[in-house]
Amino acid sequence: MIIKEDLTDLLIDEITPLLELHRQEISAFPDMVLNIDWDKYYQLQKFKKLHIFTSRDKETNELLGYLVYICDKNSHYQDYIYALQDVFYVKKELRGRFMGVKLLKFSENNLKSLGVSAIMQHMKVDHPFQKLLVNQGYKMQEYIYSKRL
Repeated sequence: MIIKEDLTDLLIDEITPLLELHRQEISAFPDMVLNIDWDKYYQLQKFKKLHIFTSRDKETNELLGYLVYICDKNSHYQDYIYALQDVFYVKKELRGRFMGVKLLKFSENNLKSLGVSAIMQHMKVDHPFQKLLVNQGYKMQEYIYSKRL
């Protein structure tokens, strides 16, 4: 089941192990230790800028995946609200079963109802999911380069 959730201490307890698996799988800088600024996320939620979508097992309620966005007015187009994907993860063993598609569609419908004008997705080059995005109508718009200092 796909749902929209608020950030709570319980969700933090559930999502933290998945965030660590996610980091281990895709981190461009594997020496960096995961240290989430939960206070920042709570502040974003307080101002209705944080939107968390989760996939859960219907029977056990186990967390299986998540898609998190930070939404705000665009700095260059302040009449428009952009949703920037923060993290998108589905447990490895469940990929290819349309869970990612369901998370995307559910989140898009929800964000559209909130007045979001555009959604920005990102992915690691070594862990691509562009086929999923292209099939859902996304187009490549930018390249992002990084450098460890």
